[in-house]
Amino acid sequence: MAVRRPRRTGATMALALPWYTHFTSPIRRYSDIIAHRQLLCALEIESIVKESKGGPKERRHPVSPGSIDANQLSTRKYFYPVSEVESIVEKANLKKIKARQVSDASLGIFFCYYLKALKRVMDESGNTGTPFTPRVQAVLVRVVEKNRSFTLFAKEVAQEVHISLKDKDQLFKQDKQVDGTADGAEKKEKEKNDYGRAGNMEKTSNKLSIHWGTHPVTGEEVEEELIPMMSVTAVLTIKKQKGYDELNMIIDPPWERVRNGVAPIPTTLLRS
Repeated sequence: MAVRRPRRTGATMALALPWYTHFTSPIRRYSDIIAHRQLLCALEIESIVKESKGGPKERRHPVSPGSIDANQLSTRKYFYPVSEVESIVEKANLKKIKARQVSDASLGIFFCYYLKALKRVMDESGNTGTPFTPRVQAVLVRVVEKNRSFTLFAKEVAQEVHISLKDKDQLFKQDKQVDGTADGAEKKEKEKNDYGRAGNMEKTSNKLSIHWGTHPVTGEEVEEELIPMMSVTAVLTIKKQKGYDELNMIIDPPWERVRNGVAPIPTTLLRS
């Protein structure tokens, strides 16, 4: 009869150890090496403290970690003052953030190049008789009332776009500054009080209202509330931002989302 052993989910085959942590990874970066050096120093200090508490009682000279001179350690060349470690951590985190931003921007730029090439190929083929309009299903992943903005994420292309209510490219009515009228002053005072109750943190609301103007069929004014995880359709476009191409999404009005539908975006430039 076979005996089933419990599976060790934390094991790492690379080091043949029954457990795995970030600092036991064989892939070591600069920040990992700094952490390893501090661990070596800490382990030596720990051994000194333990030795001071062992042996005959008359020979014991207990010491505390803070009383040990770092210059007396065999690992002293690996020792860094706390202030220096904090400086290294701050710089490493900043570099990591910048590297992520560059990586995301690079992916976005090359996706824009692909969209341009795809549009050229599709328009030249003339199969549909209409210009190629890449449209995606998108989800609102963030709504910020204070900045009057929201973030759209399109799963199909794994891209997100930040949109402000003041963006002139969008089809909804532009968000204007509060005017100097009595109604405007009252609205401004209300926003100030609301923000005061929220504290100094960034004010994030569960909804944001936008005005689409007049419905082309009913003639009624259309206002829509945007809330997190709300699904919309949007057309992928390209805009120039800071000297390079950047992806943009133009949200379809509510009355066009069902009618237009969403066709899959081709994943190759090769014609079938």
